Amino acid sequence: MKTRISLIVMLLLLIGSVVRQHTVWAEEHEYHGADSVFQAEGIAIFWAILKGSDDESSLVCIKIIATDDDADSFATFSVLAVDPFSKEEKWIVEEKEFHKENLLRLNRASFRDMMERRFFFYTTDEHDQDKKPALLVYYLSIPDTAPEFFKESDIEAYFDDAVTRLHKAEHVMD
Repeated sequence: MKTRISLIVMLLLLIGSVVRQHTVWAEEHEYHGADSVFQAEGIAIFWAILKGSDDESSLVCIKIIATDDDADSFATFSVLAVDPFSKEEKWIVEEKEFHKENLLRLNRASFRDMMERRFFFYTTDEHDQDKKPALLVYYLSIPDTAPEFFKESDIEAYFDDAVTRLHKAEHVMD
């Protein structure tokens, strides 16, 4: 009887330890990127929309940049689209090499059913679906604050300006 109780206590302690470690990981390395300008742990994500005549001809432009040396540890990133109701998942970007600047151009209509986007950042380039990312940023849809433009040059200017404002804000905080 004492052996069973000891085993149960040890099992409960082990489960508690695993749950606590997962909670700490989630709190420290998982972010909700609700805004069209997001920054954490050495990366920044910017959203803008290149308007077409309808959703099928409109593009969602997402720029991901390394903002400091922390981001140098990221080797690859992936982007997962998720249907919030059925939980169906589809990889939009899978294990792409992470550069100082990364640009994604996604069809706006692709957000109709699979609204959520999850950005996974990995420190290694080994392809393994089950590995935990070093950083996860998730969006429930296209941010409401994402500006819309009719010309690609306007989006590039917006991204450049957003990076400049981000760097100015960092210097003010220093």
